[in-house]
Amino acid sequence: MTATGITKSSPSSTGQSKTSKSPRQILEEGRALLSKPENWTQRVAARDIHGIRVGSTEEYACSWCSYGALNKVDPDHGWQRSDAEEHLEQAAKELQPGCVSYVHFNDSHTHSEVLQMWDKAIQNAES
Repeated sequence: MTATGITKSSPSSTGQSKTSKSPRQILEEGRALLSKPENWTQRVAARDIHGIRVGSTEEYACSWCSYGALNKVDPDHGWQRSDAEEHLEQAAKELQPGCVSYVHFNDSHTHSEVLQMWDKAIQNAES
């Protein structure tokens, strides 16, 4: 277990993610990260307390876009992360037909609407 409480297994030769999180867990943690408006941003992956762009996994990042939140909670980019992103893509397109991507949805909608997208993605991941 790491200092952040994430349990990791050893990397495999099959290219699987090192994280043991399910797509639903990744989505739930990402949504929790963005739950307060002050922890959400647009047009960059993450910002520090001064609003300056920083890497999404940097320790001084304090607000994230939807992509940055996924990267923060699961930086391994394994199949679980890909599945989580697919659920977000589907949710964005269900909420706004013709939407290009969940990243575009994040950058063109309100905080409340973005949380609705995450809720729909979590719901889709359950089924």
